[in-house]
Amino acid sequence: MSKVKIRDIIASHFYNTFNSKKTNQLYKGGRNSTKSSMIAIKIVYNCLNNNNCSAVALRNHKVDLRKSVYKEIKRACKRLGLIENIDYKATVSPMEIKFNNGNTIYFAGGEDFEAVKGTIDEDKLIKIVWFEELTGFKDEETVEQIKATFLRGNNDWFMALYSFNPPKNK
Repeated sequence: MSKVKIRDIIASHFYNTFNSKKTNQLYKGGRNSTKSSMIAIKIVYNCLNNNNCSAVALRNHKVDLRKSVYKEIKRACKRLGLIENIDYKATVSPMEIKFNNGNTIYFAGGEDFEAVKGTIDEDKLIKIVWFEELTGFKDEETVEQIKATFLRGNNDWFMALYSFNPPKNK
């Protein structure tokens, strides 16, 4: 794994929030805002540099995972100088990325939050949950239920990252 400066791989408007561990972080912007790229790098960075720090990346529909958040996380690994099958293992069934330090990034669809719980190893502490395309989720209650599922039993820091494209017409 090579050394990479975060400032060299994220947009300057994210410098101030990259290291934030604030519980709720909302990122909005259009297609070229680089919000998803920055969030993916932030997740991988935290999974690499913190003990017992696994994450879940969600889209409302499971079918959208592979070509969006999964692809973005793999791209973030590459940008951070990681080499697949040396520094991490990526699988699609189950869809997850496991780092050599034991931390894992899981991928799940939010259409059935009860099913999301079954995707996580019981010994993993989920510290980061990413809701990609937040406006695609059914409602606020669904998002809060999913968040509560992973927050339960966590006495350490926790981040819920929300990203979305604002509508053209307010």
